[in-house]
Amino acid sequence: MKIRFSRVISLMLAVFMLFGVNISSSATQIKAQKPAGKVESVEIEDMTVRYRGKQGVNVTVRTNDKNLGFRVEYFSSDESIFTVDEEGYVIAGERGIAEITVKVTDDNGNTVTDTAEIEVKFSSRQWIIYILFFGWIWY
Repeated sequence: MKIRFSRVISLMLAVFMLFGVNISSSATQIKAQKPAGKVESVEIEDMTVRYRGKQGVNVTVRTNDKNLGFRVEYFSSDESIFTVDEEGYVIAGERGIAEITVKVTDDNGNTVTDTAEIEVKFSSRQWIIYILFFGWIWY
């Protein structure tokens, strides 16, 4: 009787272990098939900004999940020509051309970047001030 009882227990343990492994394996396969949301791309356009002006940047972010959160960061290649605040506004300094880089990081840690060229130049009115009113001295 004692031998028969231990065989039954051993057989039951073997069956539970066998089904337990199969159940967890199928659950793992289901988790692996569902893709996590991620940021797919970011696009930023080249632009021209008036000397001493402030202008917003046009950025397009594409994700495969509309509920996915992400953080956007901006960088200037030459801060003497322009700086960029955390909201994406370019603040022009000197005249010239520099690059802006936008970096988007989603909640899952995926990162994409894009670069564009920004030119800071005088408007027509600013050229008149610069030439006719000796703006090169004081402007």
